[in-house]
Amino acid sequence: MKKKSIITFAVIFLVITVFLILCTTFKVSHKININESDEVELYSALLEVDGIGEVLAERIVQNRPYKDWDDLRDSVSGIGDEKVGALKNSGFGLF
Repeated sequence: MKKKSIITFAVIFLVITVFLILCTTFKVSHKININESDEVELYSALLEVDGIGEVLAERIVQNRPYKDWDDLRDSVSGIGDEKVGALKNSGFGLF
């Protein structure tokens, strides 16, 4: 009986671990396309990023499209490497 309980616990632990890994992977891989996202949705999502306020979010939205991250950084006053990194880490992409 004790062996069966250990096996049951191990299976439950494994299932929960796989579930958490899949949830984390989905969250990281989900990208918000800066170039093609709806203006209002993009603006709202940008406001959730640390260091990006209303003025900067508006600049990012209005200066689209961007060829790459360097283009975004060079085209938008107030965006540097740190904010580009924050955007990438927050699930934004340019595609």
